Amino acid sequence: MASNVFDYMAAAFIVGSLFVAAVIVIPRIGYANIQSVDQQQLRNVGLEVLKSMLFEKGSPKNWGTLDEFNQSQVTRFGLASSSTPLYVLDPDKVYRLVEDNPLGFLDYNTIRQLMKLDGYGFNLRIRPPFNVTIEDLSQQMALHYEVTVKDYATRPIPNAIVKAYIIYSYIVDLKKDLNAMDYFEIEETTNEIGKCTIEKTLPDWISDFFTAFITTAGDVATFIAVFGGQTPREHVVDVSIVGDQVTLTRPKKSKTPRGRMWVANVLALNLYGTIDMYNGNKHDDMLNHGKHREWTKSFPGLNYGNPLLLVFNIVSESRAELVFGPFPTYTGYRVIEYGESPQGPVTVTNLQRTVSIGDMTYIFELTLWKRF
Repeated sequence: MASNVFDYMAAAFIVGSLFVAAVIVIPRIGYANIQSVDQQQLRNVGLEVLKSMLFEKGSPKNWGTLDEFNQSQVTRFGLASSSTPLYVLDPDKVYRLVEDNPLGFLDYNTIRQLMKLDGYGFNLRIRPPFNVTIEDLSQQMALHYEVTVKDYATRPIPNAIVKAYIIYSYIVDLKKDLNAMDYFEIEETTNEIGKCTIEKTLPDWISDFFTAFITTAGDVATFIAVFGGQTPREHVVDVSIVGDQVTLTRPKKSKTPRGRMWVANVLALNLYGTIDMYNGNKHDDMLNHGKHREWTKSFPGLNYGNPLLLVFNIVSESRAELVFGPFPTYTGYRVIEYGESPQGPVTVTNLQRTVSIGDMTYIFELTLWKRF
């Protein structure tokens, strides 16, 4: 009798175990497998999207430099340069991903349609290859910058070369409205904890200044500009570069006075140093909120010089101020954020590739997900 009871109990235990496995364990294993398959499928789609963005030139091939840019003219999307090497992006095409670009940009939904991504959402960034942070401890004209260089795992990068370009403007002849720009160059190397110090006391005859840093670790460089100067920083003009053409645009909602100002000097900074580009005057190079709201000039060969930024000495009746651009290049990023953010508990895939834009190395980061 006792034997039969134990047999019934053993059978009940086995049946219960099979029930638990069928109802709880097996579905969980199946769901995990489905998730794994979905993740792999999403990654495959992401790889195709990434390859298309980085390797395709788009149509027309020069869509980044079209005159009077209109996104309806773009029939296929791609960021690749016309040059042969892979992972080299066209800076003019990349600049069309900067939202609110005064010269026109491609909006997010247009790219989704061109790439047939109706069921997907994406976000992309083009960021520097490592982190450079600047702590500005300056006291008026006594400049003091603490520079820290780290990778994205927050590990310090020793022996990185930090070049500081302190670009400044000054008055040559007040009566003749002659102004000029020049710079001081200082080079330091980071120590074992990835830090170095840049110091310089500036003469008091300087009108305005700011500091640009080019940091090189191994063969890879990144760039960042730091505000400074004698006058409060205001949004005076927007700077745009397309090909060899440079455009300055007065913002319609600018808080700066509506008085006349002009472009006195233009200087370019690239990976190898500075280049004097132009000396203007108050009659031919005016900027205001009327018919001279936009200043445009072509500099043959500018595109091949791969400028990191252009610096403009903007002079008004009351003061001189340095303006630089385009945004966001001087932050170290080429695209800070483009696209949308995933909504809700969706599966995402994140893909990264190292790319080159105008002699500089960046991380191209694509995040993709399925929309519901």
